[in-house]
This record gives sequence, C-alpha cells and structure tokens, in this order.
Amino acid sequence: MSMLLAALGGLLLGVLGTWLWAWQHQKAQERRMSQLDAARHQLTQQNTAARRQIEQLQKELSDLRLADERAHHRVVHHEPLPHSGDSVTPELLPEDEPERPNDGFAPTQLLNRG
Repeated sequence: MSMLLAALGGLLLGVLGTWLWAWQHQKAQERRMSQLDAARHQLTQQNTAARRQIEQLQKELSDLRLADERAHHRVVHHEPLPHSGDSVTPELLPEDEPERPNDGFAPTQLLNRG
C-alpha cells in the first residue's frame, strides 16, 4: 500500500511539475507575442509616416520641376522672371515646346562646318 501511495505521490508530483513547466512556457510565449505585436504596431506607424513623407517629397519635387520648366521657358523666350509671390501654375507653360530629355542633357545638335 505504501508503494502505491508513493507511486501516486510521484505521479502527482510529475503532473504538477509538468503543469508548472507548461504554465511558465505559456506565459513566456504570451510575453513574446505581446512584444511582437508592439513591434508590428510600431513598424506599421513608421511605414505610414514614411509613406506620408514620400508623398510630400514627391509633391515638392513636382513643384520644383514645374518651376524649373517655367523658368526655362522664360529664359528661352526672354520673358521677365516672376516675382516671389507668383505661384507656379501649369496653365502658363507652353504646349508647343518639345519635352526635354529626362537625363538632364540637352539634345545633341550637329554643327555644319562646311
């Protein structure tokens, strides 16, 4: 009978030990999941902020390109430069002017040295 009680006591201790180990393991997993969720949330916020910043930079770049095109047009046609309060509007750009290459270099023109 004492052997049976010892076996039951050992079994009970084994079950209790296994339950304690599993409970600690589960708590550790929950902490890791919480940390991962916080990191994911932070990355989502950073991604959103980066997208907004990219949109703003693209808008500023577009405005600068438009201002450059207007200034180029005025220089080519000898028009007075706008005052600092003038706004850049695409309606003022000429439509018959050929597009400039995207690489920043003017088209090559051959000179007749005849």
